[in-house]
Amino acid sequence: MATRFCTSCGAPIQLGKEFCARCGAPVADASPTPDATTAQVTAPAGAPAPQAKQKLGTGTIVAIVAAVLLALALAFLIAWSASGNALPWQARGGQAQGVAGEKSEAAKSKADRKKAAEAKRKADAAAQAQRDAKKSATDAQFKAQILPYYNRLSDYDSRIASCATTFNSIYLSGDYAARSSAAQECYALEQSIQSDATSFSSIQAPEGSSYATQHAAIMRCLNDLQSRIACISNAWTTDLVYEDPAPYKEEILKPIANGKDPNTGKSIALEDYQKTYPTIKF
Repeated sequence: MATRFCTSCGAPIQLGKEFCARCGAPVADASPTPDATTAQVTAPAGAPAPQAKQKLGTGTIVAIVAAVLLALALAFLIAWSASGNALPWQARGGQAQGVAGEKSEAAKSKADRKKAAEAKRKADAAAQAQRDAKKSATDAQFKAQILPYYNRLSDYDSRIASCATTFNSIYLSGDYAARSSAAQECYALEQSIQSDATSFSSIQAPEGSSYATQHAAIMRCLNDLQSRIACISNAWTTDLVYEDPAPYKEEILKPIANGKDPNTGKSIALEDYQKTYPTIKF
Protein backbone atom coordinates (compact mmCIF):
# COMPACT_ATOMS: atom_id res chain seq x y z
CA MET A 1 0.00 0.00 0.00
CA ALA A 2 1.28 3.38 -0.84
CA THR A 3 2.60 5.67 1.87
CA ARG A 4 0.46 8.69 2.49
CA PHE A 5 1.58 12.18 3.34
CA CYS A 6 -0.08 15.05 5.07
CA THR A 7 -1.50 17.47 2.63
CA SER A 8 -0.72 20.32 4.99
CA CYS A 9 2.92 19.82 5.95
CA GLY A 10 3.94 16.88 3.78
CA ALA A 11 4.89 14.62 6.70
CA PRO A 12 4.29 10.88 6.22
CA ILE A 13 1.05 9.56 7.86
CA GLN A 14 1.34 6.36 9.81
CA LEU A 15 -1.16 3.61 8.96
CA GLY A 16 -4.38 3.78 10.89
CA LYS A 17 -3.82 7.38 12.02
CA GLU A 18 -6.49 9.94 11.40
CA PHE A 19 -4.46 13.00 12.25
CA CYS A 20 -1.00 14.11 11.25
CA ALA A 21 1.49 13.52 13.99
CA ARG A 22 3.38 16.71 13.03
CA CYS A 23 0.69 19.33 12.41
CA GLY A 24 -2.46 17.61 13.65
CA ALA A 25 -4.30 17.98 10.41
CA PRO A 26 -6.98 15.34 9.66
CA VAL A 27 -5.67 12.51 7.57
CA ALA A 28 -8.82 12.34 5.54
CA ASP A 29 -7.23 14.74 3.15
CA ALA A 30 -3.90 12.92 3.01
CA SER A 31 -2.78 12.12 -0.47
CA PRO A 32 -1.17 8.86 -1.43
CA THR A 33 2.38 8.78 -2.77
CA PRO A 34 2.42 8.21 -6.52
CA ASP A 35 3.89 4.99 -7.91
CA ALA A 36 7.68 5.09 -7.99
CA THR A 37 7.78 4.96 -11.75
CA THR A 38 5.31 7.74 -12.28
CA ALA A 39 4.88 9.69 -9.04
CA GLN A 40 6.44 13.07 -8.51
CA VAL A 41 7.39 14.24 -5.04
CA THR A 42 5.29 17.20 -4.08
CA ALA A 43 7.34 19.85 -2.45
CA PRO A 44 6.14 21.15 0.85
CA ALA A 45 4.17 24.32 0.68
CA GLY A 46 6.42 27.33 0.70
CA ALA A 47 9.51 25.32 -0.32
CA PRO A 48 11.42 26.66 -3.37
CA ALA A 49 10.86 24.74 -6.54
CA PRO A 50 13.87 22.71 -7.58
CA GLN A 51 15.83 24.19 -10.62
CA ALA A 52 16.96 21.91 -13.41
CA LYS A 53 20.76 21.80 -13.92
CA GLN A 54 21.85 23.24 -17.30
CA LYS A 55 24.85 21.81 -19.14
CA LEU A 56 26.80 24.20 -21.48
CA GLY A 57 27.19 22.88 -25.02
CA THR A 58 30.49 22.82 -27.06
CA GLY A 59 29.19 25.50 -29.45
CA THR A 60 28.47 27.84 -26.56
CA ILE A 61 31.95 27.37 -25.12
CA VAL A 62 33.55 28.05 -28.52
CA ALA A 63 31.44 31.16 -28.97
CA ILE A 64 32.47 32.47 -25.56
CA VAL A 65 36.17 31.79 -26.21
CA ALA A 66 35.94 33.46 -29.63
CA ALA A 67 34.24 36.50 -28.12
CA VAL A 68 36.97 36.78 -25.49
CA LEU A 69 39.74 36.47 -28.08
CA LEU A 70 38.05 39.04 -30.34
CA ALA A 71 37.75 41.43 -27.43
CA LEU A 72 41.43 40.97 -26.60
CA ALA A 73 42.46 41.46 -30.24
CA LEU A 74 40.33 44.59 -30.53
CA ALA A 75 41.83 45.99 -27.34
CA PHE A 76 45.36 45.25 -28.63
CA LEU A 77 44.71 46.95 -31.96
CA ILE A 78 43.24 50.01 -30.28
CA ALA A 79 46.27 50.28 -28.00
CA TRP A 80 48.69 49.69 -30.92
CA SER A 81 47.04 52.36 -33.06
CA ALA A 82 46.91 54.81 -30.14
CA SER A 83 50.70 54.45 -29.77
CA GLY A 84 51.17 55.93 -33.27
CA ASN A 85 52.15 52.68 -34.98
CA ALA A 86 50.64 51.71 -38.28
CA LEU A 87 48.38 48.72 -38.23
CA PRO A 88 49.77 45.60 -39.95
CA TRP A 89 47.52 45.89 -42.97
CA GLN A 90 48.23 49.61 -43.16
CA ALA A 91 51.97 48.91 -43.14
CA ARG A 92 51.58 46.33 -45.86
CA GLY A 93 49.44 48.79 -47.82
CA GLY A 94 52.09 51.49 -47.39
CA GLN A 95 54.84 49.11 -48.46
CA ALA A 96 52.82 48.02 -51.46
CA GLN A 97 52.14 51.66 -52.33
CA GLY A 98 55.84 52.43 -51.93
CA VAL A 99 56.83 49.54 -54.17
CA ALA A 100 54.19 50.57 -56.71
CA GLY A 101 55.49 54.15 -56.52
CA GLU A 102 59.07 52.98 -57.10
CA LYS A 103 57.98 50.86 -60.04
CA SER A 104 55.99 53.76 -61.44
CA GLU A 105 58.96 56.11 -61.03
CA ALA A 106 61.31 53.56 -62.63
CA ALA A 107 58.91 53.11 -65.54
CA LYS A 108 58.62 56.87 -65.95
CA SER A 109 62.41 57.25 -65.81
CA LYS A 110 62.80 54.50 -68.41
CA ALA A 111 60.17 56.13 -70.62
CA ASP A 112 61.91 59.49 -70.25
CA ARG A 113 65.26 57.98 -71.20
CA LYS A 114 63.70 56.27 -74.18
CA LYS A 115 62.01 59.50 -75.22
CA ALA A 116 65.28 61.43 -74.84
CA ALA A 117 67.18 58.80 -76.83
CA GLU A 118 64.57 58.91 -79.58
CA ALA A 119 64.70 62.72 -79.64
CA LYS A 120 68.51 62.59 -79.87
CA ARG A 121 68.34 60.01 -82.65
CA LYS A 122 65.95 62.21 -84.61
CA ALA A 123 68.09 65.29 -83.97
CA ASP A 124 71.23 63.42 -85.07
CA ALA A 125 69.43 62.14 -88.15
CA ALA A 126 68.24 65.63 -89.00
CA ALA A 127 71.73 67.05 -88.48
CA GLN A 128 73.21 64.28 -90.61
CA ALA A 129 70.64 64.91 -93.34
CA GLN A 130 71.53 68.58 -93.23
CA ARG A 131 75.24 67.77 -93.48
CA ASP A 132 74.57 65.36 -96.33
CA ALA A 133 72.50 67.97 -98.15
CA LYS A 134 75.23 70.57 -97.65
CA LYS A 135 77.90 68.11 -98.78
CA SER A 136 75.82 67.17 -101.80
CA ALA A 137 75.39 70.82 -102.75
CA THR A 138 79.09 71.49 -102.22
CA ASP A 139 80.02 68.43 -104.28
CA ALA A 140 77.69 69.49 -107.07
CA GLN A 141 79.31 72.91 -107.14
CA PHE A 142 82.80 71.40 -107.03
CA LYS A 143 81.97 68.99 -109.84
CA ALA A 144 80.69 71.88 -111.94
CA GLN A 145 84.04 73.63 -111.43
CA ILE A 146 86.33 70.78 -112.42
CA LEU A 147 84.26 69.07 -115.13
CA PRO A 148 85.10 71.59 -117.90
CA TYR A 149 88.81 70.97 -117.34
CA TYR A 150 88.25 67.24 -117.61
CA ASN A 151 86.29 67.71 -120.82
CA ARG A 152 89.24 69.56 -122.40
CA LEU A 153 91.83 66.90 -121.56
CA SER A 154 91.02 64.67 -124.52
CA ASP A 155 91.14 67.60 -126.92
CA TYR A 156 94.51 68.70 -125.56
CA ASP A 157 95.84 65.17 -125.92
CA SER A 158 94.76 65.01 -129.59
CA ARG A 159 96.22 68.44 -130.37
CA ILE A 160 99.55 67.55 -128.75
CA ALA A 161 99.68 64.37 -130.83
CA SER A 162 98.98 66.48 -133.92
CA CYS A 163 101.76 68.92 -132.99
CA ALA A 164 104.16 66.02 -132.51
CA THR A 165 103.27 64.61 -135.93
CA THR A 166 103.80 68.02 -137.57
CA PHE A 167 107.10 68.49 -135.79
CA ASN A 168 108.44 65.10 -136.87
CA SER A 169 107.50 65.84 -140.46
CA ILE A 170 109.01 69.33 -140.90
CA TYR A 171 111.48 70.13 -138.11
CA LEU A 172 114.44 69.50 -140.49
CA SER A 173 112.78 71.27 -143.42
CA GLY A 174 114.44 74.27 -145.06
CA ASP A 175 111.01 75.97 -145.21
CA TYR A 176 111.46 78.30 -142.28
CA ALA A 177 108.00 79.82 -142.65
CA ALA A 178 106.36 76.41 -142.40
CA ARG A 179 108.44 75.54 -139.37
CA SER A 180 107.70 78.87 -137.74
CA SER A 181 103.95 78.48 -138.33
CA ALA A 182 103.99 75.01 -136.78
CA ALA A 183 105.99 76.32 -133.84
CA GLN A 184 103.50 79.16 -133.24
CA GLU A 185 100.66 76.67 -133.20
CA CYS A 186 102.55 74.60 -130.64
CA TYR A 187 103.28 77.66 -128.48
CA ALA A 188 99.61 78.65 -128.46
CA LEU A 189 98.57 75.16 -127.38
CA GLU A 190 101.19 75.19 -124.64
CA GLN A 191 99.89 78.51 -123.35
CA SER A 192 96.32 77.21 -123.22
CA ILE A 193 97.35 74.10 -121.30
CA GLN A 194 99.48 76.13 -118.88
CA SER A 195 96.60 78.53 -118.30
CA ASP A 196 94.23 75.66 -117.50
CA ALA A 197 96.78 74.03 -115.21
CA THR A 198 97.36 77.26 -113.29
CA SER A 199 93.63 77.96 -112.98
CA PHE A 200 92.83 74.39 -111.98
CA SER A 201 95.52 74.31 -109.28
CA SER A 202 93.72 77.15 -107.48
CA ILE A 203 90.62 74.95 -107.03
CA GLN A 204 90.77 73.18 -103.70
CA ALA A 205 88.82 69.99 -103.15
CA PRO A 206 86.35 70.32 -100.22
CA GLU A 207 87.09 68.09 -97.27
CA GLY A 208 85.49 64.70 -97.76
CA SER A 209 84.40 65.49 -101.31
CA SER A 210 83.25 62.62 -103.49
CA TYR A 211 85.23 64.15 -106.35
CA ALA A 212 88.59 64.57 -104.60
CA THR A 213 90.05 61.63 -106.54
CA GLN A 214 88.88 63.04 -109.87
CA HIS A 215 90.33 66.43 -108.96
CA ALA A 216 93.75 64.95 -108.26
CA ALA A 217 93.68 62.85 -111.47
CA ILE A 218 92.76 65.87 -113.65
CA MET A 219 95.62 67.87 -112.15
CA ARG A 220 97.98 65.02 -112.90
CA CYS A 221 96.80 64.79 -116.50
CA LEU A 222 97.23 68.55 -116.95
CA ASN A 223 100.79 68.28 -115.68
CA ASP A 224 101.46 65.41 -118.09
CA LEU A 225 100.06 67.48 -120.97
CA GLN A 226 102.27 70.42 -119.99
CA SER A 227 105.35 68.21 -119.98
CA ARG A 228 104.54 66.75 -123.38
CA ILE A 229 103.85 70.05 -125.11
CA ALA A 230 106.86 71.67 -123.43
CA CYS A 231 109.18 69.06 -124.98
CA ILE A 232 107.90 69.93 -128.48
CA SER A 233 107.90 73.70 -127.83
CA ASN A 234 111.49 73.63 -126.56
CA ALA A 235 112.53 71.60 -129.61
CA TRP A 236 110.88 74.16 -131.93
CA THR A 237 112.64 76.99 -130.12
CA THR A 238 116.02 75.39 -130.84
CA ASP A 239 114.98 74.47 -134.38
CA LEU A 240 114.02 78.01 -135.31
CA VAL A 241 117.47 79.28 -134.43
CA TYR A 242 118.74 77.76 -137.64
CA GLU A 243 117.86 78.49 -141.21
CA ASP A 244 119.01 74.99 -142.00
CA PRO A 245 118.23 72.79 -138.99
CA ALA A 246 119.51 69.55 -140.51
CA PRO A 247 123.01 69.72 -139.02
CA TYR A 248 121.56 70.33 -135.58
CA LYS A 249 119.18 67.40 -135.33
CA GLU A 250 120.57 65.99 -132.09
CA GLU A 251 120.51 69.39 -130.43
CA ILE A 252 116.98 70.07 -131.60
CA LEU A 253 115.68 66.69 -130.36
CA LYS A 254 117.40 66.90 -126.98
CA PRO A 255 114.33 68.29 -125.09
CA ILE A 256 112.22 65.47 -126.51
CA ALA A 257 114.85 62.87 -125.62
CA ASN A 258 115.03 64.17 -122.05
CA GLY A 259 111.33 63.52 -121.65
CA LYS A 260 111.64 59.84 -122.53
CA ASP A 261 112.20 56.84 -120.31
CA PRO A 262 115.79 55.74 -121.01
CA ASN A 263 114.82 52.08 -120.65
CA THR A 264 111.75 52.06 -122.90
CA GLY A 265 112.41 55.10 -125.09
CA LYS A 266 108.78 56.18 -124.55
CA SER A 267 107.54 59.53 -123.34
CA ILE A 268 107.22 59.42 -119.56
CA ALA A 269 104.47 62.05 -119.54
CA LEU A 270 102.54 60.30 -122.31
CA GLU A 271 102.60 56.93 -120.56
CA ASP A 272 101.47 58.48 -117.28
CA TYR A 273 98.65 60.34 -119.02
CA GLN A 274 97.43 57.20 -120.74
CA LYS A 275 97.41 55.39 -117.40
CA THR A 276 95.69 58.17 -115.41
CA TYR A 277 93.09 59.55 -117.78
CA PRO A 278 90.91 56.37 -117.96
CA THR A 279 90.57 56.34 -114.16
CA ILE A 280 88.65 59.63 -114.12
CA LYS A 281 84.92 58.85 -113.76
CA PHE A 282 82.00 61.18 -113.11
